[in-house]
Amino acid sequence: MLRQNRRYGGFIVHLGILVVALGVAGSQAWQIQTEVTLDKGQSVEVDGYRTRYRVRFDGLSASEESNHGKVTGTFTIVGGRGAGEVLEPAKKFYPQEQSPIAYVDYRLGFVDDVYLVLGDFARDGSSATVKFQVNRMVSWIWIGGLILTLGTVLAVLPERRKAA
Repeated sequence: MLRQNRRYGGFIVHLGILVVALGVAGSQAWQIQTEVTLDKGQSVEVDGYRTRYRVRFDGLSASEESNHGKVTGTFTIVGGRGAGEVLEPAKKFYPQEQSPIAYVDYRLGFVDDVYLVLGDFARDGSSATVKFQVNRMVSWIWIGGLILTLGTVLAVLPERRKAA
């Protein structure tokens, strides 16, 4: 039984390494990144590797938190899974900081992860600049890590002693 555990553990570890390598290669090869300024209600289409995304700027909202002010952009993304999804990247303005701090909003998926970062915007909320980024196959890196861990556990399990 031990030899089988170690053999299967070694196979699973190698499978995990392959999945991690595919994730790293895919995330580097098919990364999409663009920055665009949109007027309220305007959309832009971004072609991905196998997916076309449409990003629509729906508006801005301002709020006061306990220790900072915040401007939040509302964007609807259609693509990938088909249904529209609302993402809300923001900029946080702290009194002690010279420049605002960006809050990234994202959608994680099995094949691709979508990130939005709010850039400059008009004070009246009529337009905003957004950085749109798609990283493909990043989740494969995490899945490969889990497979590596499983293979390692199987490979180091103690030998079972047979009763005399």
